Amino acid sequence: SGKIEVIVEGEYVDDTTIKCKTPNYEAFGAMEVDVRVSISGEGWTVNKVKFRYFANTSAKNCLAFGPGLQEKGVFGIEMPFLIVSKDTCNAKRTSGGDDFVCKITHCKDPKGLYPGSYRIVDPDNGTYEVYYSVPTTGRYQIDVMYDDLGGKDELLSIRGSPFFIDIEDPWMVHRVSGVAPTKRKGAGLNTIGKELLLYGNSTNGVTKLNATTDSWSWESLEAQGEEPPARVSHTSCPVPGNQLAFFGGVALSGGADLNDLILLSNADGQWTWSTQTPKDYVPGPVR
Repeated sequence: SGKIEVIVEGEYVDDTTIKCKTPNYEAFGAMEVDVRVSISGEGWTVNKVKFRYFANTSAKNCLAFGPGLQEKGVFGIEMPFLIVSKDTCNAKRTSGGDDFVCKITHCKDPKGLYPGSYRIVDPDNGTYEVYYSVPTTGRYQIDVMYDDLGGKDELLSIRGSPFFIDIEDPWMVHRVSGVAPTKRKGAGLNTIGKELLLYGNSTNGVTKLNATTDSWSWESLEAQGEEPPARVSHTSCPVPGNQLAFFGGVALSGGADLNDLILLSNADGQWTWSTQTPKDYVPGPVR
């Protein structure tokens, strides 16, 4: 309209680029403006580009929310929340570049032995993704701050900060009945449905942990077919059709290296061993 225009000198860079110093627009406030060019005093170009003036980010207007700021959390994993950046006019920012700072401290740790760590992802849209983790249980204080005044010594808390989170232990020791397997190395533990199958470094075959109910229990697995040689340091993985595949390893009797492929299948509750020999199969080297 020409009523709130500001004219500044531009510098020719090349056939597609002109640069200029952004003029002071404080008298008109934060808004989106049109940028046009006049060359040698001629009229302004019809074509234009958009440029947005922002008011400064204001800590007291910024807010944070998300799962990581709920009343309870767990230690040892990253917990997320979002920071929404707002300016002095309480308008949401639509670009990034703000330097938010988080401080994560244990409320009963005056020596600072159990601080939390965090990282901030800036998608350049005015909303920041924060991921933090803490090393132990207890009550933690999450301070979210912003530098309103341009100095790290003058950080101001955003709206609602600090936040307080009660951190719990995510691990649970489940009560299990039955005779537990012996200690061993080089075995494999795989899931088939809600059952865990332990095999390897034992002459007692497969041990099953039945987790289909709240009362977990160890049981010996009975299977039809010829049981393969007992082994250790093999590989195993579930395959479609309620089956578990085993390959290779070292025989417990004699210590020979193995390169056989074994399937343990479950059909209607009946487990069966089978050795797989595909057509034109040429055994590879032992490993």
